[in-house]
Amino acid sequence: MNKHARIILGLSVAIALFATFAVAATAKAKGNFTSLLIFNQSTGEVRLLEDPKLLSFFAFSDFKEGMKEAPTHGLGYEIWRLHDGQQRGGLFAFDHLHYYPRGSQSNGYVFYDGIVNGRSEYDQLWFPSTAEGDVLFEKEIAHPANAMPFQWSWGLVAFAALVFGIIAGFTLAKRRATALAQHSIH
Repeated sequence: MNKHARIILGLSVAIALFATFAVAATAKAKGNFTSLLIFNQSTGEVRLLEDPKLLSFFAFSDFKEGMKEAPTHGLGYEIWRLHDGQQRGGLFAFDHLHYYPRGSQSNGYVFYDGIVNGRSEYDQLWFPSTAEGDVLFEKEIAHPANAMPFQWSWGLVAFAALVFGIIAGFTLAKRRATALAQHSIH
């Protein structure tokens, strides 16, 4: 592949990546733990919540009395807590946990998967949820005033732009290489 073809390929990939990140950068964020990305394991529904009461580290549990063995629980919610990446741009995941509502039990449970790209003393442990956390979370799930539906269509557009850019880059590079090869033969 000659220098010109590599430049075209590089530009095509760069444009595709720019289009992908431009879509991701449209998310609004105002500070640390700006939102929660919540996946309902029983329905498959995805929500983005921005209630300030749910955004503190201890909103679901006080993270005392961690246990390694799983308590009895049903299906719950997978939660990614997101930070505003003002220096890095856009939102990024800070940590990951699972919340299981109390149901018929006295309290719910939190399984703390851990900090993304890090570790803590809470990782991979089960914690009882706080009564306040249970009430607040149940209120938000039952009456999601701040819920923003996740826009899968934007993700699809970004993915399509990336794939199209890569395909276009390879196609242009191959055509250019073929044309140069034919030109050098004649």
